[in-house]
Amino acid sequence: MKYFITVFICFIALQIALAQEPVNTTYYVWAKSGLSLREAPDKNAKKITTIPYGNKTTFISKVYEHLTVTEFTNFEYGDIWFKINYDNQIGYAFAGYLSYLKPPKASENYDLLTYLKENFTKVKTTAYTK
Repeated sequence: MKYFITVFICFIALQIALAQEPVNTTYYVWAKSGLSLREAPDKNAKKITTIPYGNKTTFISKVYEHLTVTEFTNFEYGDIWFKINYDNQIGYAFAGYLSYLKPPKASENYDLLTYLKENFTKVKTTAYTK
């Protein structure tokens, strides 16, 4: 299960990395425990604050950090960080937990179907025949 989650997060991070983001784009925090805003794009950098789940941030720029896993020969991966503004504090956050989509409400009675209905509209299509 942890492998699946890791692969999923890497996939999302890659999708974010491939997109060209305009400055001042709004992103929402999807990390249930909150997302660390740090002084540098590194998980060991000093933490400025923790941004709560669901809060808005403003995108400033993207940083790509190349990492090597020493336990496995020839295994390397990229780590995507966004430089963001949160509550007039500028710092770096791991991009895998940021999305332009609002996250679902953190409530036991809030289900996926309700979330989809609130955030995505049904497109009416018409079939044309000759």
